[in-house]
Amino acid sequence: MMPTLHGGDVAWQLATDPGTRSINIIVCSGADQAEITRKLPLAKIPILEKPLDSEILLRLLQAHLTE
Repeated sequence: MMPTLHGGDVAWQLATDPGTRSINIIVCSGADQAEITRKLPLAKIPILEKPLDSEILLRLLQAHLTE
């Protein structure tokens, strides 16, 4: 857990700020996925649940590299 900001808040700020919205973000969280999705409604950010599935992560990274 982050001490002051929730990771979803940081992801939202990065995804909606014109200066950082081109940065690819992947959220990995132990929190309820529906709650995270509710906090990131306009952002197209992949959300992976813990425990992390390495095959899904690799597919996401490969997709981002080929964009």
